[in-house]
Amino acid sequence: MSTRHSIQKTEYLIVVLIVISVEFFGFLSGISIGLVASIVLFVIRYGKSEVIKKQVDGVYYRSTKSRSIPDQRLLDYLALDINYIQLQGYIFFGSANTLYGKIKTLIEEKKYLQLVLSFKLVSGIDSSAIISFAKISTYLKEKGVGLIIVSPKQEFLKAFEKGGVSEKKYSNLKIFDNFDTAVEFVENTTIEYGRKLIHGNSRGEKVFIDIIYNDMMSALDLQEEFENLIKDIQTYDKVELKESGSYLFRYNDHNRKLYFITKGSLNIHRLVEGGEGSVRIDTLGRWSSLGNVGVFFGLPEPYSAQVEQQVTVHVLDEIAIEKIKNEDIDLWERIKNLGMKMVGLQFVKVIHRV
Repeated sequence: MSTRHSIQKTEYLIVVLIVISVEFFGFLSGISIGLVASIVLFVIRYGKSEVIKKQVDGVYYRSTKSRSIPDQRLLDYLALDINYIQLQGYIFFGSANTLYGKIKTLIEEKKYLQLVLSFKLVSGIDSSAIISFAKISTYLKEKGVGLIIVSPKQEFLKAFEKGGVSEKKYSNLKIFDNFDTAVEFVENTTIEYGRKLIHGNSRGEKVFIDIIYNDMMSALDLQEEFENLIKDIQTYDKVELKESGSYLFRYNDHNRKLYFITKGSLNIHRLVEGGEGSVRIDTLGRWSSLGNVGVFFGLPEPYSAQVEQQVTVHVLDEIAIEKIKNEDIDLWERIKNLGMKMVGLQFVKVIHRV
């Protein structure tokens, strides 16, 4: 392949421009003209690229921290008052100023409680862009909106500090290097706000109590169904103790066993994007079942299940499952019914995780 075809057309034209400029104006002038053209090209390229990759509200993200039913309902109720913005690319003054304008419009249309800016996909920040981030911090502070900055590179933190964008200067600003920790902080402050909002509002308290009551009744019904099932599978299952740190199964295992947890807790992990390391997406305790994806759908496990605190688990292996299918079809239908409920509950949790 020729050099001409190995670079982009615009870059090739700059090379041609430099050669012509050197020929007519001399070496230093030619290089200077090429440098100016390269800078202009850089500004045009990044000016066209969208600084915001994704923008969603609090419905789409939940931390891995276990929450009580009342706190879960508060987060559901106030989810639309939280906004997550994922930034991308190289941010210079122009794109940062555009971001400032979009955030102002966003807050004017709806006053959010908290705004989260993720820098995970940001490749670099020009020093002039820090001015716009200082303006964003000041504007949100005046509006009473919390600003959370997540996953900034070390050089970004130094630039922010130098430009006066710091937690010390802005009481509404918090900076986290981990997204899940940031989401947990957002949830904590949102729950605190929600409790104050509902307290003293008789109508709001009644509606909220009704919601909690319905949730608790549903949870108790599921627990009762689980307990009855455990009694009825005793002639087929094996009861095992699993120690802390051990695994029921790992990601991508072709598991064909059903696990019913009656004591202890497990952490559910999934691989991070790129396959390097894992992240905890949930913690499951008693009255939970696992292995449903493999048994009922024939698919590899989408996550790993690692014991956090010693668990007592009732296990139905392939032989036991086949025996139940042949001997007690009604019991098998109840197992499937509970399994589908658990898959649904876990799926809803997973899609809200980071």
